[in-house]
Amino acid sequence: MPIVPTMAPAVAAKPRAKVGVERRLQGAAFATSPCLVVLLSGTGTRLHMREPITVRSVDDLGSFVSAQRGDSLLPHLQHLGFQSRPVQDLTHNPRWVIVMREQSSGGHVIEVKNLTKRYGKVTAVDDVSFSVNPGVVTGFLGPNGAGKSTTMRMILGLDRPDAGTVLVNGQSYRSARTPVAEIGALLEAKGFDKARSARNHLRVLAATSGIPDTRVDEVLTLVGLSAVGPSKAGGYSLGMGQRLGIAVALLGDPRMVMLDEPVNGLDPDGVLWIRNLLRQLADEGRTVFLSSHLMTEMELIADQLIIIGRGRILADTSMREFIANSSANRVRVVSPSAVDLKDRLQGRATGLELLEPNVLLVSGLGSAEIGQDAFSAGFVLHELTPLSASLEEAFMELTKDSVQFQTDGAAA
Repeated sequence: MPIVPTMAPAVAAKPRAKVGVERRLQGAAFATSPCLVVLLSGTGTRLHMREPITVRSVDDLGSFVSAQRGDSLLPHLQHLGFQSRPVQDLTHNPRWVIVMREQSSGGHVIEVKNLTKRYGKVTAVDDVSFSVNPGVVTGFLGPNGAGKSTTMRMILGLDRPDAGTVLVNGQSYRSARTPVAEIGALLEAKGFDKARSARNHLRVLAATSGIPDTRVDEVLTLVGLSAVGPSKAGGYSLGMGQRLGIAVALLGDPRMVMLDEPVNGLDPDGVLWIRNLLRQLADEGRTVFLSSHLMTEMELIADQLIIIGRGRILADTSMREFIANSSANRVRVVSPSAVDLKDRLQGRATGLELLEPNVLLVSGLGSAEIGQDAFSAGFVLHELTPLSASLEEAFMELTKDSVQFQTDGAAA
C-alpha cells in the first residue's frame, strides 16, 4: 500500500524549507519501510519534480530538499504508480506536495510456471518451473543451447511462450506500470548507439520513465564511468561497454536485477566490483538473478542454483547442497593397508581408485565412515582427507548428458 506521512500541525515559526520538511516528516512511516519521495512545486498542469530519493531517515532529505533541477512530472505521475496528497503549510507554501511510494524490500519474486517455447521442431524450453526469491543471489546455469537466454527473454516479455506463464511480483512484466523499477536487465551489453555518449544514452532511457538526470549521474558514478560519460560509447572497450549495460540495468533503481554474463570483459578489479555489488543488492532485499559460464565466479557469489539442460530443469537447490551431493566429492586415504581397505569398501563406495600402493581415492563415502571402517578392521591410517568437489566438477557431472555441442576431449 502506498504510504502517506501524517503531518504535524503547522508551527508558528517560519523555518527554512529544509527544516520545515524534516520537522513535518518525523512521523512518516519510512522508519520501517524505505519510500521513494518526490517533492513537487506548482499547480494544475504545471507541476515540476524535484529529484526523487529513497528515504530511510530524516537525514536523507538534505540533498532532496535542496535540489535545484526538476522535470515535468504530470505526464509520468500515474505511470509511475505514485499517489499524491497536498500538504498545507509544509514549507509555508501551499503549492508544495509530497508524493510517496512504498519501497518494501520483501516479496519481489519471479515465478516461472510450466514454461515452454518451441522454434519449429526444436523445443528450446520444455515445461520449466522455478521461483527466484529476494535476498539471495540465484545463479542460472546450463550448457550452450540449454535454454537460459530464451527463458530470460520470456521473463522480460521479449519472447512469447507457447505454454506456461511468468509472473513478476504476481503480474506479467509487460503489464508493469514501471518496468525499469521492477526488473533491471542486461542481456546484451552492446545495445547502444555508438555515436551517442554514455550519459546521453542513459538520459534518453531515463526520460522515457520519468527518471531525472541526477539518477543518470548516480549510476555512471556507481559503475565507474563518470569520467568518460561524455565520450561516445562507440570508443568503449568491451569492459566499459559491459559497465554501461549494467548502468542501464540499475537506472530505475529496480527491485530485481537480471544479468546475463555480467563479468564479460571486466578486468579483475571490475569482477570484484560486480561481485560486491550483487551481494550488496541481495543484502538490501532485492532479487538477483544471473547467468554465467564462469563457474569459479558463480561459486563465489551465488547462494542458490537453477541448472537447465536441453530445455529442462536439472537442479534447483542451494550451492552448498548441490556441491555436497556431488559424487565428485572424494576422500584421499593413505594407509599401509590401502589395498585391503579397498577390498573392504567394495560394494559400498561408488568409486575406488588406487593411486599408489598406499594411496586410495574413495568416492561415495564420507571420511568418518571410512575411518570407522578402518578402525574396526585394525588398519593404520596415515591420512584421511576429504576432497570437496568444485562447482565446475559438480556441474560437469550433472550436465554431461545435456551438452549439445560435444568435443573429442583434449585439444591437439
